[in-house]
Amino acid sequence: MQRIRFSPKNQIGLFCKSVGSLVFALACACCLLAGTPETIQTQGKNDAAGVAISLVYDVVSIKPTAPNSDPDSGGTEEMADGYKATNVTLLTLIRRAYGINLRNQISGGPSWISSDAYEIRAKMDESVSDFLKKLTPSERKLARQHMLQALLADRFKLIVRREKRELPVYFLVIARNGPKLHESKSKESSPGETYDSSLQVGRGGGKLAGPRITTRQLAELLTPSLNRTVLDKTELAGTYDVALQWSVDQAEVPMLTTPDSGQRGTENTPVQNAKWPSIFAAIQDQLGLKLDEGKGPVEVIVISHVERPSGN
Repeated sequence: MQRIRFSPKNQIGLFCKSVGSLVFALACACCLLAGTPETIQTQGKNDAAGVAISLVYDVVSIKPTAPNSDPDSGGTEEMADGYKATNVTLLTLIRRAYGINLRNQISGGPSWISSDAYEIRAKMDESVSDFLKKLTPSERKLARQHMLQALLADRFKLIVRREKRELPVYFLVIARNGPKLHESKSKESSPGETYDSSLQVGRGGGKLAGPRITTRQLAELLTPSLNRTVLDKTELAGTYDVALQWSVDQAEVPMLTTPDSGQRGTENTPVQNAKWPSIFAAIQDQLGLKLDEGKGPVEVIVISHVERPSGN
């Protein structure tokens, strides 16, 4: 086990408005863009005690999985006091750390990042665990992503940069007869508050439930199911309660296999459920929107440097 200590060049001061409230927007934007080999220390000042909190994992163990194991046959779990990854590749960890939905949004790096799998156990200090509990869900999600980025930079010497590339996309636009979206009846949310959205996709079809979401958030939710980035071009500014149900028709989903030319399709061909419309028809019939094919700017994480992890 190795204890991690971070001594960054750039520190970002984050201050609580009150106990349990923290502004992460600027810090997370800087963290995502930095991509330096030095880890970035994020501090929050507690109003009550005046104690600085370093939002990092304090103790981390990384071990390669058994040689005959199937890479990415495990998963990851965020626990109250730490983080666990079981039989997971570095490629998957990068996607988790940077909130990447699709494989073609990661470029570069050696082949082993998608073939070598690891077991990771990370523990945080009790003060960090307590502090995270006081954050809103959106703030906590960004903080957790930053903590994983710092772990990867420290142990895998990961250096990344962000680029915009023209890739095949879908544009979410308003259909000919106008939108059928229902304005949310939920009470006005406070800043940083989030509502649980769910996306379920099986061999027969998919179901999306999004309470109080924007069309931009809807586009983001649709992206994994279409295996291609969806960009919002509706110019609708409201928040909506969205419910969508569709069948999976693999013939209608792009099956581009090269990371730089498009999105990868799924390995298992789903069985279409005749009771539901395809996702393209469902979006138009149920939401009054449609998907237009085209090319557009997609943010890509480019790996500049990476090393196999140091020993525990």
